[in-house]
Amino acid sequence: MGCFTSSGSRPTVLISDRLCTYNRIVKIPIKIRNKVGTVVGAETISLHVTEPMLVTSKLLTYKSDHLQISSCVIPGLDPRGEYKKKCQDNCFYLQDENGILCCLFDGHGGHGERVAEFCQEIIESLFSKQKKLLVNTI
Repeated sequence: MGCFTSSGSRPTVLISDRLCTYNRIVKIPIKIRNKVGTVVGAETISLHVTEPMLVTSKLLTYKSDHLQISSCVIPGLDPRGEYKKKCQDNCFYLQDENGILCCLFDGHGGHGERVAEFCQEIIESLFSKQKKLLVNTI
């Protein structure tokens, strides 16, 4: 979903274009189980992996370090194609003089994307309004 690299080391992700370079056509083995969970067979399924819906990459400076922060949200899929899946995930980061907060919300259920959005709003509010309180109590 994302990574950090320091400019002092050799970064593994330089730009967002490279962040989401991966095979789009894959084959995965699937075990077939009976009602009690015993494996009774296997098959290989070929599928096209979904395209990223959010890709970010930015160079940040924190104290004296230069950091490359990158993130990528790739919608999940049902390999057998039996269910249509909606991506409900969200990721973002917040930065101030005290640090960098990286957040990932993995939405599930009928309102997963709304829950992920709500969580982002709460975290952003806490980060901006309550950070002085949080820093003073540590």
